[in-house]
Amino acid sequence: MILPRELTTYFLSLAIPLLVAFPGAARADVRLPAILSNHMVLQAGVPITIWGWATPAEEVNVTFSGQTGKGTTGADGKWEVKLAPLVKSATPADLTVIGRNTKIIEDVLVGEVWLGSGQSNMQLPVGRSNHFPSEKATAKFPQIRMFTVASRASEEAGDDVKGSWEVCSAETVAKFSATLYFFGRDLHQRLQQPVGLIHSSWGGTPIQSWMPMDSLKVSPNYEALMVRKKQEIAAWPERAKQIKAAIQAWEEEAAKGTNKNMRMKPGNPGPPDSAHYQPARLYNGMIHPLLGFRIRGVLWYQGEANARDGEAGAAFYTDLQTRLIGGWRSAWGVPDLPFLFVQLPNYDDAIDPTQVSWAFFREGQASTLSVPNTGMAVTIDLGEPGDIHPKNKQDVGRRLASIALADVYRLDVSSRSPIFAEQSVRGGELRLSFGNAKEGLVVRGEAITAFVVAGADKQWHPATARIEGDSVVVSSVAVPSPVAARYGWTNNPQCNLYSREGLPLTPFRTDTWK
Repeated sequence: MILPRELTTYFLSLAIPLLVAFPGAARADVRLPAILSNHMVLQAGVPITIWGWATPAEEVNVTFSGQTGKGTTGADGKWEVKLAPLVKSATPADLTVIGRNTKIIEDVLVGEVWLGSGQSNMQLPVGRSNHFPSEKATAKFPQIRMFTVASRASEEAGDDVKGSWEVCSAETVAKFSATLYFFGRDLHQRLQQPVGLIHSSWGGTPIQSWMPMDSLKVSPNYEALMVRKKQEIAAWPERAKQIKAAIQAWEEEAAKGTNKNMRMKPGNPGPPDSAHYQPARLYNGMIHPLLGFRIRGVLWYQGEANARDGEAGAAFYTDLQTRLIGGWRSAWGVPDLPFLFVQLPNYDDAIDPTQVSWAFFREGQASTLSVPNTGMAVTIDLGEPGDIHPKNKQDVGRRLASIALADVYRLDVSSRSPIFAEQSVRGGELRLSFGNAKEGLVVRGEAITAFVVAGADKQWHPATARIEGDSVVVSSVAVPSPVAARYGWTNNPQCNLYSREGLPLTPFRTDTWK
């Protein structure tokens, strides 16, 4: 008995010799990139490109969803076929590619596709997130699929990656990127359509590794970046000794059982001249090969590797992230490609002697919101002081999803955290008002925390605060004539102001002092 798919393959094999019989239509073995494989999700509503490789001048036919397209391999061995925009579909279908051989991509859906990238907090899997047993038990979403790109740094722009599409289930979800999965789950449940998630991240990596070299080299800070890299390489032998000693001390405390409240075990990032720390190497190896695959938008969770350089470093990061966004949009050929990112959470960074570098860095991240079609998920309340990898990725994904639902899919969803708007002086008090807070703010706890004020002497003192209507009024007995306020302006603040919709107030400062 011939099964339906076998029957399809059988007739296709009969068709190939007929196609070869026509002049100029000789076929060759066809190879497809890893991203075009079983269980994939194609982006709905936009033209789709199917591509691959074969012998030059060979003809390739692609059939999917009632469409048939034809392409011819160029001198470089690459072919591509364009398909008209597809209608979303949760009904699995096969995509067929015919050259000398026949390729059938099985179980293809059409829906919404998002790329998630960055460093370890994007990489952290569902299996290490909060409430994993219950998350595993409920992970029955066959219309959510994730493609995880294997780690690869490359000096030259690559044309393929290693990886495969996995269908979401209790058996597969543990290895999914948690931030990306929880984002995709919210989208799937709200939009009621398939969601494809492409995960391409690498722990501990700086933003410059993910940037196209053309975008990075035009930065006014590029030369300084290269000088600093040389300094880091020269200092590595001594730093490696310090890291080894710190790890040994932690392990000794652990053996004694006296480190229950200690920080997480120190990590060894490896030599700074490792390939994955070099400019553009991860873009070349893990982003460039994906450019032919249409996506709806990008999720970016990165910054820990760039967060210790104070105010100057924060401004540098704003420039780099702006250029990364522009570079990726240009590479994909989508000038308004949505780019949503996570502002770093609270964290007690023992390596930072100032204890405010992360505060300035968060400001640098927020400054990127001046770029059109961007959105920022504030997570100042979701960190774990002693662990740079907080486990509550459910709320991270949910906040990113709310921005996408509101800004990209135009649903009536509360999505933006309250943000400082203006300040006025009233005697010995400062009155602060906010955007994205139409219903005012609420405090979680008995008293508002994390405010400081300063006078003209620029000396900061803890402040008391109260909510008055749609404003917050702050003051300190130590500052009779305040001129500026800051909120959440440390690496690890304890912030407790929210919009009535439950989104945290974005950390801010009203001063511009250096």
